[in-house]
Amino acid sequence: MQGRELSPFEARASTRAEQSEGPRAQGAARRLVVGPHRCKSRFCPHCAMPLGLQLRERLRRVLRTFKSVMMLTLTVDPALFPEGPQAAFDFCRERRSVALLVQGLKRRGVLLSGRWASIVEWQQNGYPHWHLIVEADYVPFAALASEWGKNWDESRWGPRPAAGIGQRAVFGSVRFTKTFDAESSEYAANYITKYITKPPKAGYPAWVLDYAASGGRGRRIRRFSTARGFWGGEPSPRINEEATGETREWCTIRERVARCGITSVVFRVEDVVDTETGEVAEEARYLGRVHKTYPELLNALGESARVGGFRRHYCTPAQERVVWGLLYAPDRVESQHDLDQPRAP
Repeated sequence: MQGRELSPFEARASTRAEQSEGPRAQGAARRLVVGPHRCKSRFCPHCAMPLGLQLRERLRRVLRTFKSVMMLTLTVDPALFPEGPQAAFDFCRERRSVALLVQGLKRRGVLLSGRWASIVEWQQNGYPHWHLIVEADYVPFAALASEWGKNWDESRWGPRPAAGIGQRAVFGSVRFTKTFDAESSEYAANYITKYITKPPKAGYPAWVLDYAASGGRGRRIRRFSTARGFWGGEPSPRINEEATGETREWCTIRERVARCGITSVVFRVEDVVDTETGEVAEEARYLGRVHKTYPELLNALGESARVGGFRRHYCTPAQERVVWGLLYAPDRVESQHDLDQPRAP
């Protein structure tokens, strides 16, 4: 740089890099970390696995408090919805079919509590079905079929057919998948979350990826749902604006997943020592995004792009100077005001 005056962006990047190195010289572990800007969608082939594993761990802790865990599978009859599978999904969503089923079973006294969790899946024909967890050790089939059959809408399909014991529910099929005792409840968590840790082999139906709810474009499909109070004192693990600190414009699932990893994020990480226990924990502060894919950023730092490209990279002092330069470049994605806003990694 000798013989040439630094531009404002270069001067600012150099100053921030020196400030970043200062605490390191004093022995404090303070460094920059870069990573891909994830879409955090359970439909994403990259994000589904880490999100699913986090959910599995939390679900295990809750299911350990269940006396007995029963898993049920609920489907809808495609013949009732000739308009297509989205019509079936919207009908069950607006009617809150799964929640009302659990309420009905609880009124019958066949559940040990009102706690439940469900995951929505799609069959090859595109129609939805639900895997449901309830706290119960025995549920009569007739009671289950009767409660699911209450979704029958006489204004649409005429008088509700009678359903006897052992017969198929009039609205769709119901079946008992598995029952676990309290000691093996973690297997229930493993079983139900296997459906959301990776995308189906045949992929998601096109209508799901391009979903726009009949009631408005702003509603999203939630793959995992729970009863109110299911998590006890823990916060809900929903992937939304409150959890991430981000405000997203509405977009389809296809559009959201397509944006995964097209920019990179930068965090400042410090090791914080608990004065009482002596434990060391990382504390991250969000700094901003750079307009490069993660493999491009790693190449700019002299690192080889990793397969999948989703592991965080801790920068060396020399790499931090490069990152500061990219972060303050004129074409960076976010405004400078965003640098002062703390975010979770």
